[in-house]
Amino acid sequence: MCTGHSSPTSTALPVALVTGASSGLGWLFAERLAAAGYDVVLSARRVDRLEELAAQITKRFHVRAYPIACDLGAVDGASMLVKEIHARGLHVSYLVNNAGVTVEGDFLEHSWDEQRACTQLMALTPAELIHLLLPDMIERGEGRVLNVGSVGAYWPSFPGMTLYGPSKSYLLKLTRTLALEYRDSGVRFSVVCPFLTQTAFLDGPITRQIVAQVPRGIIADPADVVDQALSAVKAGRVVQHTSLLNRVLVLALTLVPPALIDRVILRFMSLADKPTKPNLPTRREVSR
Repeated sequence: MCTGHSSPTSTALPVALVTGASSGLGWLFAERLAAAGYDVVLSARRVDRLEELAAQITKRFHVRAYPIACDLGAVDGASMLVKEIHARGLHVSYLVNNAGVTVEGDFLEHSWDEQRACTQLMALTPAELIHLLLPDMIERGEGRVLNVGSVGAYWPSFPGMTLYGPSKSYLLKLTRTLALEYRDSGVRFSVVCPFLTQTAFLDGPITRQIVAQVPRGIIADPADVVDQALSAVKAGRVVQHTSLLNRVLVLALTLVPPALIDRVILRFMSLADKPTKPNLPTRREVSR
Protein backbone atom coordinates (compact mmCIF):
# COMPACT_ATOMS: atom_id res chain seq x y z
CA MET A 1 0.00 0.00 0.00
CA CYS A 2 1.19 3.51 -0.80
CA THR A 3 0.55 6.49 1.44
CA GLY A 4 0.25 10.14 0.51
CA HIS A 5 -2.24 12.91 -0.11
CA SER A 6 -4.02 12.00 -3.34
CA SER A 7 -6.13 15.01 -4.20
CA PRO A 8 -5.98 15.83 -7.94
CA THR A 9 -3.25 18.26 -8.94
CA SER A 10 -2.40 20.00 -12.19
CA THR A 11 1.12 20.98 -13.22
CA ALA A 12 2.59 22.78 -16.20
CA LEU A 13 6.00 21.16 -15.67
CA PRO A 14 7.04 17.71 -16.83
CA VAL A 15 6.99 15.10 -14.09
CA ALA A 16 9.80 12.76 -13.05
CA LEU A 17 9.35 9.69 -10.86
CA VAL A 18 12.34 8.58 -8.79
CA THR A 19 12.17 5.33 -6.84
CA GLY A 20 14.43 4.76 -3.86
CA ALA A 21 14.51 8.53 -3.39
CA SER A 22 15.00 8.56 0.38
CA SER A 23 18.82 8.41 0.25
CA GLY A 24 21.92 7.94 -1.87
CA LEU A 25 21.65 8.04 -5.64
CA GLY A 26 17.86 8.44 -5.54
CA TRP A 27 18.08 11.60 -3.44
CA LEU A 28 20.60 13.06 -5.90
CA PHE A 29 18.57 12.06 -8.96
CA ALA A 30 15.56 13.85 -7.50
CA GLU A 31 17.56 17.02 -6.83
CA ARG A 32 19.14 17.05 -10.30
CA LEU A 33 15.82 16.57 -12.07
CA ALA A 34 14.15 19.24 -9.94
CA ALA A 35 16.99 21.61 -10.82
CA ALA A 36 16.39 20.76 -14.50
CA GLY A 37 12.77 21.91 -14.21
CA TYR A 38 10.85 18.74 -13.41
CA ASP A 39 8.20 18.31 -10.78
CA VAL A 40 9.22 15.17 -8.93
CA VAL A 41 7.39 12.21 -7.49
CA LEU A 42 9.51 10.73 -4.69
CA SER A 43 8.96 7.10 -3.78
CA ALA A 44 10.51 4.94 -1.05
CA ARG A 45 9.38 3.32 2.18
CA ARG A 46 10.66 5.97 4.63
CA VAL A 47 8.00 8.67 4.58
CA ASP A 48 9.93 10.99 6.94
CA ARG A 49 12.92 11.07 4.60
CA LEU A 50 10.70 11.62 1.57
CA GLU A 51 8.95 14.55 3.23
CA GLU A 52 12.30 16.05 4.20
CA LEU A 53 13.55 15.81 0.61
CA ALA A 54 10.27 17.15 -0.78
CA ALA A 55 10.47 20.21 1.47
CA GLN A 56 14.07 20.89 0.44
CA ILE A 57 13.31 20.51 -3.26
CA THR A 58 10.29 22.80 -3.12
CA LYS A 59 12.27 25.47 -1.31
CA ARG A 60 15.42 25.26 -3.43
CA PHE A 61 14.08 24.69 -6.92
CA HIS A 62 10.53 26.10 -6.81
CA VAL A 63 8.97 22.98 -8.30
CA ARG A 64 6.42 20.61 -6.84
CA ALA A 65 7.56 17.49 -5.01
CA TYR A 66 5.20 14.65 -4.17
CA PRO A 67 6.38 12.22 -1.47
CA ILE A 68 4.63 8.84 -1.79
CA ALA A 69 5.67 6.15 0.68
CA CYS A 70 5.35 2.77 -1.01
CA ASP A 71 6.79 -0.72 -0.61
CA LEU A 72 7.96 -1.57 -4.11
CA GLY A 73 9.11 -4.97 -2.90
CA ALA A 74 5.44 -5.94 -2.60
CA VAL A 75 3.79 -7.73 -5.51
CA ASP A 76 1.29 -4.89 -5.99
CA GLY A 77 3.73 -2.09 -5.14
CA ALA A 78 4.20 -0.78 -8.69
CA SER A 79 0.50 -0.78 -9.54
CA MET A 80 -0.40 0.94 -6.27
CA LEU A 81 2.23 3.63 -6.86
CA VAL A 82 1.01 4.36 -10.40
CA LYS A 83 -2.58 4.41 -9.18
CA GLU A 84 -1.61 7.03 -6.58
CA ILE A 85 0.24 9.09 -9.20
CA HIS A 86 -2.72 9.03 -11.57
CA ALA A 87 -5.07 9.97 -8.72
CA ARG A 88 -3.11 13.23 -8.50
CA GLY A 89 -3.61 13.90 -12.21
CA LEU A 90 0.09 13.49 -12.93
CA HIS A 91 1.68 12.06 -16.09
CA VAL A 92 5.24 10.80 -15.71
CA SER A 93 7.60 11.68 -18.54
CA TYR A 94 10.89 10.69 -16.83
CA LEU A 95 11.16 7.44 -14.87
CA VAL A 96 14.23 6.63 -12.76
CA ASN A 97 14.19 3.03 -11.54
CA ASN A 98 16.71 3.39 -8.73
CA ALA A 99 15.27 1.52 -5.73
CA GLY A 100 17.46 -1.35 -4.61
CA VAL A 101 18.31 -3.62 -1.71
CA THR A 102 20.83 -6.31 -0.87
CA VAL A 103 20.07 -9.59 0.83
CA GLU A 104 23.49 -10.71 2.01
CA GLY A 105 24.32 -14.32 2.81
CA ASP A 106 23.91 -17.62 1.01
CA PHE A 107 20.65 -18.33 -0.77
CA LEU A 108 19.17 -20.54 1.96
CA GLU A 109 20.14 -18.25 4.81
CA HIS A 110 17.08 -16.09 4.09
CA SER A 111 13.43 -16.96 3.74
CA TRP A 112 11.85 -17.08 0.30
CA ASP A 113 9.72 -14.06 1.26
CA GLU A 114 12.90 -12.01 1.62
CA GLN A 115 14.43 -13.36 -1.59
CA ARG A 116 11.21 -12.83 -3.55
CA ALA A 117 10.87 -9.24 -2.32
CA CYS A 118 14.48 -8.59 -3.38
CA THR A 119 13.80 -9.87 -6.90
CA GLN A 120 10.52 -7.97 -7.05
CA LEU A 121 12.17 -4.69 -6.09
CA MET A 122 15.26 -5.04 -8.27
CA ALA A 123 13.80 -6.57 -11.44
CA LEU A 124 10.04 -7.05 -11.68
CA THR A 125 8.94 -3.70 -10.23
CA PRO A 126 11.12 -1.67 -12.64
CA ALA A 127 9.72 -3.69 -15.54
CA GLU A 128 6.15 -3.21 -14.33
CA LEU A 129 6.59 0.52 -13.80
CA ILE A 130 7.84 0.80 -17.37
CA HIS A 131 4.93 -1.30 -18.61
CA LEU A 132 2.42 0.91 -16.80
CA LEU A 133 3.94 4.29 -17.71
CA LEU A 134 5.27 3.64 -21.22
CA PRO A 135 1.94 3.81 -23.10
CA ASP A 136 1.37 7.40 -21.97
CA MET A 137 4.94 8.34 -22.97
CA ILE A 138 4.47 6.79 -26.41
CA GLU A 139 1.15 8.57 -26.88
CA ARG A 140 2.85 11.91 -26.14
CA GLY A 141 5.79 10.97 -28.37
CA GLU A 142 8.43 11.58 -25.72
CA GLY A 143 9.72 10.10 -22.50
CA ARG A 144 12.82 9.01 -20.63
CA VAL A 145 13.49 5.79 -18.73
CA LEU A 146 16.68 5.43 -16.70
CA ASN A 147 17.45 2.15 -14.95
CA VAL A 148 20.17 1.97 -12.32
CA GLY A 149 22.11 -1.20 -13.04
CA SER A 150 25.56 -2.33 -11.98
CA VAL A 151 28.77 -3.88 -13.22
CA GLY A 152 27.40 -6.82 -11.22
CA ALA A 153 25.21 -7.52 -14.25
CA TYR A 154 28.30 -8.84 -16.05
CA TRP A 155 29.69 -11.15 -13.33
CA PRO A 156 29.06 -14.85 -14.05
CA SER A 157 28.30 -15.40 -10.35
CA PHE A 158 27.79 -13.25 -7.25
CA PRO A 159 28.06 -15.51 -4.17
CA GLY A 160 26.86 -13.97 -0.94
CA MET A 161 24.33 -11.78 -2.75
CA THR A 162 22.65 -14.51 -4.76
CA LEU A 163 19.94 -12.54 -6.54
CA TYR A 164 21.71 -9.20 -6.92
CA GLY A 165 23.71 -10.04 -10.05
CA PRO A 166 20.83 -11.84 -11.81
CA SER A 167 18.50 -8.91 -11.09
CA LYS A 168 20.97 -6.40 -12.51
CA SER A 169 21.59 -8.59 -15.55
CA TYR A 170 17.83 -8.69 -16.12
CA LEU A 171 17.69 -4.89 -15.92
CA LEU A 172 20.57 -4.49 -18.37
CA LYS A 173 18.99 -6.80 -20.95
CA LEU A 174 15.55 -5.29 -20.43
CA THR A 175 16.91 -1.81 -21.17
CA ARG A 176 18.72 -2.93 -24.31
CA THR A 177 15.64 -4.75 -25.60
CA LEU A 178 13.24 -1.89 -24.95
CA ALA A 179 15.63 0.57 -26.61
CA LEU A 180 15.39 -1.54 -29.78
CA GLU A 181 11.69 -2.29 -29.62
CA TYR A 182 10.72 1.36 -29.17
CA ARG A 183 13.58 3.05 -31.03
CA ASP A 184 11.18 5.18 -33.13
CA SER A 185 8.72 6.03 -30.34
CA GLY A 186 10.41 9.16 -28.98
CA VAL A 187 11.11 7.38 -25.68
CA ARG A 188 14.75 6.92 -24.68
CA PHE A 189 15.95 4.01 -22.52
CA SER A 190 19.24 4.03 -20.64
CA VAL A 191 20.92 1.95 -17.95
CA VAL A 192 23.87 3.13 -15.88
CA CYS A 193 26.28 0.44 -14.64
CA PRO A 194 28.52 1.73 -11.85
CA PHE A 195 30.88 -0.43 -9.81
CA LEU A 196 31.38 0.37 -6.12
CA THR A 197 29.73 3.69 -5.21
CA GLN A 198 29.92 5.51 -1.89
CA THR A 199 26.36 4.91 -0.69
CA ALA A 200 24.64 2.92 2.06
CA PHE A 201 24.94 -0.11 -0.24
CA LEU A 202 28.50 -0.52 1.06
CA ASP A 203 27.38 -0.90 4.68
CA GLY A 204 26.55 -4.61 4.53
CA PRO A 205 28.97 -7.18 5.99
CA ILE A 206 29.83 -8.77 2.64
CA THR A 207 30.18 -5.48 0.79
CA ARG A 208 32.35 -4.12 3.61
CA GLN A 209 34.55 -7.16 3.11
CA ILE A 210 34.86 -6.41 -0.59
CA VAL A 211 35.49 -2.70 -0.07
CA ALA A 212 38.28 -3.45 2.42
CA GLN A 213 40.21 -5.20 -0.36
CA VAL A 214 40.03 -2.53 -3.05
CA PRO A 215 41.86 0.82 -3.40
CA ARG A 216 39.77 3.77 -2.25
CA GLY A 217 40.14 5.39 -5.67
CA ILE A 218 37.96 2.69 -7.19
CA ILE A 219 34.92 3.75 -5.15
CA ALA A 220 32.88 6.22 -7.19
CA ASP A 221 31.38 9.47 -5.96
CA PRO A 222 27.56 9.19 -6.12
CA ALA A 223 27.17 12.68 -7.58
CA ASP A 224 29.47 11.72 -10.46
CA VAL A 225 27.45 8.54 -11.12
CA VAL A 226 24.19 10.50 -11.18
CA ASP A 227 25.58 13.19 -13.49
CA GLN A 228 26.94 10.61 -15.93
CA ALA A 229 23.65 8.70 -15.90
CA LEU A 230 21.59 11.79 -16.69
CA SER A 231 24.07 12.82 -19.39
CA ALA A 232 23.72 9.37 -20.97
CA VAL A 233 19.94 9.76 -21.14
CA LYS A 234 20.30 13.21 -22.69
CA ALA A 235 22.77 11.91 -25.27
CA GLY A 236 20.69 8.83 -26.06
CA ARG A 237 23.27 6.31 -24.85
CA VAL A 238 21.66 3.01 -23.93
CA VAL A 239 24.43 1.72 -21.63
CA GLN A 240 26.58 4.05 -19.54
CA HIS A 241 29.70 2.90 -17.72
CA THR A 242 31.02 5.36 -15.17
CA SER A 243 34.80 5.04 -15.55
CA LEU A 244 37.54 3.65 -17.76
CA LEU A 245 38.16 0.99 -15.11
CA ASN A 246 34.54 -0.11 -15.38
CA ARG A 247 34.81 -0.47 -19.15
CA VAL A 248 38.00 -2.54 -18.81
CA LEU A 249 36.40 -4.69 -16.11
CA VAL A 250 33.31 -5.32 -18.22
CA LEU A 251 35.49 -6.26 -21.21
CA ALA A 252 37.43 -8.70 -19.05
CA LEU A 253 34.26 -10.20 -17.62
CA THR A 254 32.98 -10.67 -21.16
CA LEU A 255 36.13 -12.33 -22.52
CA VAL A 256 37.53 -14.38 -19.62
CA PRO A 257 36.02 -17.88 -19.15
CA PRO A 258 33.41 -17.83 -16.35
CA ALA A 259 35.03 -20.77 -14.54
CA LEU A 260 38.26 -18.80 -14.15
CA ILE A 261 36.40 -15.74 -12.92
CA ASP A 262 34.58 -17.90 -10.36
CA ARG A 263 37.93 -19.04 -8.90
CA VAL A 264 39.02 -15.43 -8.53
CA ILE A 265 35.70 -14.52 -6.90
CA LEU A 266 36.07 -17.29 -4.32
CA ARG A 267 39.54 -16.12 -3.39
CA PHE A 268 38.73 -12.40 -3.50
CA MET A 269 35.62 -12.67 -1.36
CA SER A 270 37.30 -15.06 1.11
CA LEU A 271 34.64 -17.66 0.44
CA ALA A 272 36.93 -20.61 -0.12
CA ASP A 273 37.19 -21.31 3.61
CA LYS A 274 33.43 -21.29 4.22
CA PRO A 275 31.88 -24.58 5.37
CA THR A 276 30.40 -26.58 2.53
CA LYS A 277 27.31 -27.52 4.54
CA PRO A 278 24.78 -24.67 4.22
CA ASN A 279 23.11 -22.93 7.12
CA LEU A 280 19.47 -23.81 6.48
CA PRO A 281 16.66 -21.52 7.52
CA THR A 282 14.65 -22.59 10.50
CA ARG A 283 11.17 -24.01 9.97
CA ARG A 284 9.71 -20.70 11.10
CA GLU A 285 11.74 -18.79 8.50
CA VAL A 286 10.68 -21.16 5.72
CA SER A 287 6.98 -20.98 6.52
CA ARG A 288 6.76 -17.28 7.26
